[in-house]
Amino acid sequence: MKSLIKYEIVNNNLFIIENLYWHIKPLRSDSIREWKLSNVDKADISEMKLEKLISYEVDSYIEVEHLTNRKRLIIRFHSDSQEYSFQCDDIYQNVRPFNVGELMDIMFE
Repeated sequence: MKSLIKYEIVNNNLFIIENLYWHIKPLRSDSIREWKLSNVDKADISEMKLEKLISYEVDSYIEVEHLTNRKRLIIRFHSDSQEYSFQCDDIYQNVRPFNVGELMDIMFE
């Protein structure tokens, strides 16, 4: 699926939550990917941009580009030519199952 479902800005760090599958399987150990972008350029972070980013309900393509001293996360969608990029010091990702709060949100949608 690769649908982006949530973001959070903490200081200069950006967290993006990605749902990896179209079908919800609560016991699956690889349902969610958490992206952490450390020390993101302030010019790349705007709530309007991030709200639009998570409003897509289509597949996304995510690429990590290595620059000279930094990294760039590039997000594209198959439905149009829109591209979102975020320059930062480093990019971390973690794949995990749904947590209890996310499962409760799904149940009450």
